[in-house]
Amino acid sequence: MIESFYLFHCGYIRVPSFMMIAKSGMQRVRLPLLAGVALHAERGPLLFDAPFGPNGPNNLGGAIGGAMRLFGMRFESEWAVTERVRTLTGAAPDEIAHVFMTHLHYDHTGGLPFLSAARCHVRQPEWAFVTASRRPLAGYARGDLRDLGERIAPFEKAPRFGEDLSGLDLLGDGSVCAFATPGHSPGHASYRVKMADGRHIIFGGDVAFTTTQVVGELGLGSMPRNVAVSRDEVQRSIEELRAHLLQHPTDVLLTSHDLELGERCIQEGPIAI
Repeated sequence: MIESFYLFHCGYIRVPSFMMIAKSGMQRVRLPLLAGVALHAERGPLLFDAPFGPNGPNNLGGAIGGAMRLFGMRFESEWAVTERVRTLTGAAPDEIAHVFMTHLHYDHTGGLPFLSAARCHVRQPEWAFVTASRRPLAGYARGDLRDLGERIAPFEKAPRFGEDLSGLDLLGDGSVCAFATPGHSPGHASYRVKMADGRHIIFGGDVAFTTTQVVGELGLGSMPRNVAVSRDEVQRSIEELRAHLLQHPTDVLLTSHDLELGERCIQEGPIAI
């Protein structure tokens, strides 16, 4: 089973607050790019999303990566997902056997080319969306996905929250169970992780940008609203997850851009959940 879970940031970008949270003003906040690593007793490190590799935002190309840095993106080489896992678990990148992707936007995939042995779990609708079109897709870095080959492991039958509490068991021992939370992207997934001490952690990716947009009253800012492929599906996924958390209040929700958790990671370094 899973003995520990760490949340960490792989970079951040300064943006006006209203882009994250509705009606919150022009003050600038640090939008974090968060990922998680769990240590499984038998399977070793399990990675949840892979925001940036050693090349940082250059996964979109050197010119765009340079422009992102110019306009506020902050990245340091020690923040690369490969270095984070090495520091937290002692594992080399080629020792990571599984990475669980919430979706395939560029700020979640930059580390994938550097995880040469990792089986990449992603919902089938997400993989189909990326591979069906030959045209450039906004928000996706095809180069991160080009050489995955047989390492890609699309899955289809993940239930939505509220349909089946057990979810889709991806490792066969109940430690990582997938749920469909579409809207932000066509095949967005969230993962419910069972810890050895009986707790559950939900890694929700971009189902919402902050946890308070699920468990509280804060509205989605302009960025999550404009990026979403379906605002109606975003709202449905949020409502289903909110209902789940009301029924299971001890579950710990993590999102990939949460301001409070991200600020803790930026200030303190990786945090144990």
